[in-house]
Amino acid sequence: SFTSSRLTDGGCIFAGENSTLEVSNCNFTGCWSADSGSAILANHSRVMIEDSIFVDDVTDESGGAVALFSSTGSILRSSFSYCKADRHGGAISIDNSTLVMSDVDLEQNEAADTGGGLHAASQS
Repeated sequence: SFTSSRLTDGGCIFAGENSTLEVSNCNFTGCWSADSGSAILANHSRVMIEDSIFVDDVTDESGGAVALFSSTGSILRSSFSYCKADRHGGAISIDNSTLVMSDVDLEQNEAADTGGGLHAASQS
């Protein structure tokens, strides 16, 4: 579990170019990032998230909990509650990425600009 983690890029986890990240049965609570993705920020990588919980995660940019840039990902059997982004995607933001979601709950998430729960941009 990750609680109250704070960092500029990806408050808890940063997945950089050509990396593969698998997250299973994890809780992310109260994470913060000045840039995008307070819990997970992926850039040119592959991300698989399953059976995980994201609560009260906040970013000053996009993707209150998860942000994918030029990445591929899947989110299965997970929940996002009370996450917030000062720009796009209160819970999840994807840009020029592919994301498959199944059995995902988005509840009470908020974004200042677009996509309270989910924001998809460019060729997403």
